[in-house]
Amino acid sequence: MNVEGVSPPTPFLARPGKPALPWSDWIFSFHNYLTALGGEAYSTERKTALLLHCVGAEAQRVYRTLPVQPRREDEDEFHAAERQLAEFYEPQVNVIAERFFFRQRRQESHEPTADYVAALRRLAVNCSFGQMTDAMIRDQVVEATVHPILRERFLQDKGLTLDRVLEIAEAFERSRREATAMAGPARPAADGAHRQHQEPTVWRLEFDADSSPTRGPTTAAVA
Repeated sequence: MNVEGVSPPTPFLARPGKPALPWSDWIFSFHNYLTALGGEAYSTERKTALLLHCVGAEAQRVYRTLPVQPRREDEDEFHAAERQLAEFYEPQVNVIAERFFFRQRRQESHEPTADYVAALRRLAVNCSFGQMTDAMIRDQVVEATVHPILRERFLQDKGLTLDRVLEIAEAFERSRREATAMAGPARPAADGAHRQHQEPTVWRLEFDADSSPTRGPTTAAVA
């Protein structure tokens, strides 16, 4: 189905220079655009033309200068063009270094676990974890959480998954917020200084001029 009013993504590279977005981010936007247009029904030639139209004039020029490569097995013209552009514009990454950065990422003191998981998922993009991505993120959260009591709770769950980690952490963090709200602000201390220095009142018998005893208060000196 053709969806009217759908704007194409900003050109990836309209003129010589550095792209504003990484290729992986831009192609994600392009695929969303293609889906919104009903592009799954387009011919391979039409999808290829749409891709080259959207990447911008400079990226088109680069594509035309790329050496002709044989298509891979089960690869059509559209996917071949997408792959060649990706190979040219995506920087080569050092997987060992990227995994080091992933393991070094610790949860910040006031960072919600959901935000921490999102940050780890971004770092995992270049780590080549494949189908182990969720398991690696889960393990990192268990190890690097800032809440030791939450780590204990994670370890009690023998079938712990990443979804379960998020569920447990969200309940824990919500209960902490609620408990803090119920406690309210700290009350000011009583005027201890005033009470400490207030002279105690004692009672004793006194005699007036006619020697009749009277009872009255007097202030005892405080040493």
